[in-house]
Amino acid sequence: MGQDIGDELLRQLGSRLQQQAGKQMYAARLDGNEFALCHTLNATDQTAAEQQAHQHIESVLASLVADYQLHGHTYPCKINVGMLIFCPREIESVGQLFKRAGLALLEAKRQRDGEPKRFCAVLEQKLEEDITLERELRLAIDSGALSLHLQPQVGAQHEVIGAEALVRWHHPQQGMISPGRFIPIAEQTGLILPLGAWVLKEGCRLLGEWQHDTRLRDLKLSLNVSVRQFQQPDFVEQVTTTLHATAAPPERLTLELTESLLMSDPEGTIDKMLRLRQLGIRFALDDFGTGYSSLAYLKSLPLDTLKIDIAFVKDLTLDMQATPIAATIIALAESLGLDVIAEGTETADQCTVLARLGCHVYQGYYFGKPAPAAEFARRNGASSPTAS
Repeated sequence: MGQDIGDELLRQLGSRLQQQAGKQMYAARLDGNEFALCHTLNATDQTAAEQQAHQHIESVLASLVADYQLHGHTYPCKINVGMLIFCPREIESVGQLFKRAGLALLEAKRQRDGEPKRFCAVLEQKLEEDITLERELRLAIDSGALSLHLQPQVGAQHEVIGAEALVRWHHPQQGMISPGRFIPIAEQTGLILPLGAWVLKEGCRLLGEWQHDTRLRDLKLSLNVSVRQFQQPDFVEQVTTTLHATAAPPERLTLELTESLLMSDPEGTIDKMLRLRQLGIRFALDDFGTGYSSLAYLKSLPLDTLKIDIAFVKDLTLDMQATPIAATIIALAESLGLDVIAEGTETADQCTVLARLGCHVYQGYYFGKPAPAAEFARRNGASSPTAS
């Protein structure tokens, strides 16, 4: 609504904080839209201190979240609160004080549940671990310490028709680090861009090598693309250059996108997809059914495949509600002329149900766990050097 509206909101919020502070608390504006309150508690033990602190915070929040009248309009305001309870002798410096309070505030922003978050040693330890992991991940990307593991995708006769490439990191001291651990750090720090570029280059290199093996050349390879990676202005040029450099056939490459990506910039997303489609590249919508994309928007996208989320597949034989959801997704895909892949297929019973519903392409532990690219090539192609 403009900087003047934002400034007025900050002025009114600061005035309310001063009123709440009174003579018992110090109130300050730290930076931008971050404020601090320092209050002395008259408590004899930790439990009493926590109770007093929460009472004060509830009182302050009640004042701050009440609607604001700004230039004739009413606006709500959401407040995130990080809390630190301390004895002066426990704090080595003012910097440490603000660092710990800031960590609690960061946790409140991550949780997004509106509840004040209190600092604890675990938060500080996790931050230090994340900083270390970020530094080591940066080195791993630069030094080639990452690898692609491929999970087979199979057809109706359980024949391998392709694979999804999944990045793996074998740490020299910690061993294999879960993608669930380092991918969020990569996204938060911007390392997802060089990481995504490495996955694209390595995946295309494999596709190029497969062209020398008669048993591998017809397989498709799926690569995951993050929101930030796809939103780069030169992403299409990056893909084009990589395809040419690796001699990878574009028609064998599938880029897996998420619903959050598709909804973040509809027009820009469709434009890039159409430009990449002209090269022959295919698109799959990953984890379908867990997001909020509209069906009308889905119809306008140049997609080729919907991937049923693992959450619906794993409960097919256990939860009666999972079957109609899967059936609806399969019917929707069929009506749009799209293929369907069921992720997380782990049992023969699940395959039976999925086949009965009309899904005939599967991916999951029942057909194979992700394996190093060289091992995947040996299992499914010739053992020539070019195929490894």
